[in-house]
Amino acid sequence: MEGAALIMLRYSNPIKQSSTQLGRSLFEWYCGFEDHFCVLAAYESRLPRQWRSQNFKVRALLANSEYKRFVTAEERIPRMLDDVWGHMYAIGPDLREVVAGVMELKLMAVSEGAEKAKRATELDKLLRELDRKFTTFMDSPLSLQVLQTIRYQPERYTDQHTTCCPYFPLQPLVFRFAPAGVFLIASLCLQIYLRLVLHPSISAELKPASGEHIPLQGKTAEEMAIELCRIFAGLESTLAEFPEIIIPCQSPMMIAGLACPPSLRLWVFCKLLHLDKVGQPLPDVVRKQLAQQWNMPELETLYSHSFIPLERGSVDVAGLTDELDRVEIDEEGDETEDSNLTQHRGIFMLRAKETEKEQEQGMEEPQSEAGRTSGPRAVFSF
Repeated sequence: MEGAALIMLRYSNPIKQSSTQLGRSLFEWYCGFEDHFCVLAAYESRLPRQWRSQNFKVRALLANSEYKRFVTAEERIPRMLDDVWGHMYAIGPDLREVVAGVMELKLMAVSEGAEKAKRATELDKLLRELDRKFTTFMDSPLSLQVLQTIRYQPERYTDQHTTCCPYFPLQPLVFRFAPAGVFLIASLCLQIYLRLVLHPSISAELKPASGEHIPLQGKTAEEMAIELCRIFAGLESTLAEFPEIIIPCQSPMMIAGLACPPSLRLWVFCKLLHLDKVGQPLPDVVRKQLAQQWNMPELETLYSHSFIPLERGSVDVAGLTDELDRVEIDEEGDETEDSNLTQHRGIFMLRAKETEKEQEQGMEEPQSEAGRTSGPRAVFSF
């Protein structure tokens, strides 16, 4: 990551990097890794903040002309999706500022009570503003057009997980353009992280009489986790021939597992076990932490070559943990992988157009606000 930053600083600049499709794609790849590692370890960004702000401005200028070239939504949505990812990466520096502030609070001594409370108040304000900006963007016309859904028809998909996963008790969400689901999963993961991890850490340091212990606006972390699970279930059924879908959704599914209701925990865990099939086994430390967090020690010995016998229909998933009858099944299928399929968003491009055509045949599209939009509207503002 540091090497990539040094190359861009030496041979490019923010405007030049964002002026071509290849440059924007490479910059997006870099931002994804930088956000992941810098947030986890509270590192500082290796590129100045202006790189992301300039990328944001260049995209806005290009959108005004490029969106007009696309006549149909099938052509327009993929181009818009590229820009909404740019919006998400634009908030990376603000998120890292909050994360670094939370780490700073943890290191402050008890004797610094007054200063600690003051700093916590500042961080609480910053976090709320970050959440407000992001929520506003997710409700913008641009996002709504990208996130158009279609009616889920279970008879059109074959259940590939009857022998390896619990029954999913909710209706999956299916998007007009499947990769849009990955973007919404990443967005929900960010908002769950704000509500589940960062905001409680800040609130714990606020003075009880300050009146600042107010939940963030909008949906709760649990509600967002449920929606995230519905989206992944839809992606998994739509892209049944691509088990690699779990790779870009690995971290969001872990976050969702910490916030979802008990009835979905085992289902989430079994989805994470599918990482074994694509050559990225679930780390033992994650397995152990989930088992402890959920008070389900049996998860430490539950592996992907075992399955849980279930009766289809109305099932209490939480109660299944009391009767985990593990049965050996034969490993089937070719273990050979095409490296292109494991490249995050690239796995969707192989059958994107074909999948859209299959989904649209015989499916009715809801008349959502996005669907009623008269034409492409590029809204680049928080």
